[in-house]
This record gives sequence, structure tokens and C-alpha cells, in this order.
Amino acid sequence: AFCSDLLQLVSDDMDHHTRHDIQELARFLTELSVCDYWFVTRKPSSIALAAILSAIELQVPRLGNLKYEVDFLHRVVDIGIDLTKDEDVIECYERLRKMFDGGDYNATLNEEPDEEADVALTDRALSPGAVNHGSPLSFI
Repeated sequence: AFCSDLLQLVSDDMDHHTRHDIQELARFLTELSVCDYWFVTRKPSSIALAAILSAIELQVPRLGNLKYEVDFLHRVVDIGIDLTKDEDVIECYERLRKMFDGGDYNATLNEEPDEEADVALTDRALSPGAVNHGSPLSFI
């Protein structure tokens, strides 16, 4: 819930694909935090903000500039969150980045989408033994 609310602070002029990638990466990072007991004592809003900051920062190489990150940080300050004094967000950010980098999730982050791989995945999704493939008695 906090991720969805805070993602509204992301610039409106960002293209849909990039916004979606940031949203999915932030969601992944918040889910990754569940794997570490250290996050249990942290505020969910701090984890969400740290995840979004990390997600935007991880997308900067693809975006080519810091505009969206700077815009997001200005909007966070405008709603009254002083990131320079919020140790909880800073610690969550650092811990999430260590987990992300340590898990080698970065390997495919900057690759362009592979349409052939998407087609292959779709083809595999319907196996001949699947209930929704062919007639209901095709497995007999």
C-alpha cells in the first residue's frame, strides 16, 4: 500500500514502460525485504520509500539522466519527509541495495526485453497435457 501511494510522487512525464519497471522493481525489493528478519522492526513506509528510491536509481542507466530521481526526491521533500535526517529510510535503502547487489539480480536489469523469449515462454505455457489445451479428453 505504501509503495502505491509513494509511487504517485514519480514524475507524470515518465513513459509508461519505465514507470511500470520502477513499480515492479520497487515491489520486488519490498518482497525481498521479507526475507530478512532485520526489516521486521522497520516501518513499512520506510521500506517502501527505500525500495522506490532504489528502483529509480537502478533504472538511471537506462533512463540516461537523473531527472526523474531528482524530481522524485523534491516531491518527497515537498510532502515533509526529510531524507537527510530519516535514518530508518537510509538504513533500509542501504540494506535493500546490499541484498539486491548480493543476489546478483542486476544481471538482467539493464538488458532490453527479448521478444523471442516472450514468445517461447508463451508457447511453453500451454503444454499438450494442460487441461485448457485441445479437447478435455486429449490426455487419454
